Amino acid sequence: MARETTLEENYEAFLGQLPELLKTHEGHVAVIYNGEVVDFFDSMERAVYVGNERFGPENFIAQKIVDEKPEVLSYSMAL
Repeated sequence: MARETTLEENYEAFLGQLPELLKTHEGHVAVIYNGEVVDFFDSMERAVYVGNERFGPENFIAQKIVDEKPEVLSYSMAL
């Protein structure tokens, strides 16, 4: 059975991809699952809703793509 990627690993993966994401999706919200950006949304609410439906509440992160150090939100704070 494959190991789940932790929220911290997803966050680190997001930070590593941030420079490229800023070029193509600045201002959008990315859903990151298993270390990969899997989708983009116009709102945090929609990103969290879809991420929860697809991956469950503890298996993904949603991060706004902005040109500053992103704020880390817990799942419960994003609802």
